[in-house]
Amino acid sequence: MDGAGPQTSSTPVRGRPRSFDVDAVTEVALHLFWEQGLEATSIEQITARTGVSGSSLYAAFGNKRGLFLAAMDRYRSFVGAAIEPLAHGSHGVDDVVEFVEWVRRGIVSDDQPSGCLVVNSMVEVGEADHEVVTAASSHREQLRSALRDALRRAERAGEIQDGTSSGRALLLEAGLFGALATGRAGATDEAAAMLQSLIDEIRRWHVGVSV
Repeated sequence: MDGAGPQTSSTPVRGRPRSFDVDAVTEVALHLFWEQGLEATSIEQITARTGVSGSSLYAAFGNKRGLFLAAMDRYRSFVGAAIEPLAHGSHGVDDVVEFVEWVRRGIVSDDQPSGCLVVNSMVEVGEADHEVVTAASSHREQLRSALRDALRRAERAGEIQDGTSSGRALLLEAGLFGALATGRAGATDEAAAMLQSLIDEIRRWHVGVSV
């Protein structure tokens, strides 16, 4: 999902203390990977952006893939902070609307790349990298579970028909990832319109309006 870089830190490596901010470097790498993808982003680009030498990056992260996985963890942590109120909020339909609106705002923001790093990575890497696949699957299940939780609250509040929360959560997941993939392809306005249509539809889910 969209948003600024997550706030996580990397596991310390024994040896001489580092002369650079690991979190800051991970944040820069996150935006490069998010914008360009894993393969298209080089260590040389990261060193140029951060001023940190390649040898220092390798000492801290092992290799480019290690840095990519740290960047993905950072991204997932940030998105997780937005998913948390969806899972444990005090409302039902309104909490879902607020989350989809958060994603829509990210799509139209000029401060971040388009699409979702997790979705982008799934498309680029496919089944070739087990750790990336595992992280992506975990991220999708976290979102799906949070959507179900919010929609179950909506069921208990009488906002939507009983027994429909799981199916609606799958529908929302498909709509969200479809819009993010569209944004990644460069059709930002179309992606934002898709999300706005999704928001309008969710609001019509109230019992007696649309089932």
